[in-house]
Amino acid sequence: KVLKPLPKEKDEVDIEGPLKNRGLLYTGLKPEIPKWLKDQGSFNVRFKLYVDKKGRVVFIEQVLSSGDLEIDLLAKGYLKEWRFSDISKTCNTKYQWGIVEVKLASKNDKG
Repeated sequence: KVLKPLPKEKDEVDIEGPLKNRGLLYTGLKPEIPKWLKDQGSFNVRFKLYVDKKGRVVFIEQVLSSGDLEIDLLAKGYLKEWRFSDISKTCNTKYQWGIVEVKLASKNDKG
């Protein structure tokens, strides 16, 4: 799979924990919220990501729900596509973790 450049949202990515020091190479395109939820504004979801030595997201644990299952699943699918830089072969850590908040909004609401 060929990685595409990071979209503009890269600057909005805030990662807490050990993973924040890894280079974020690819995020994919942020999903749009379903039409039937657009009148409800924006949604925030928090996840704990576990990333392997090769930079792949291997496990995602939900920390905070948006209150809507469909939004939570969209956000989780978005995070599964993320890729980080490789970790040093001398590092003994099998996985690194980080907490990420995903903010999904309709195009009219950038809150």
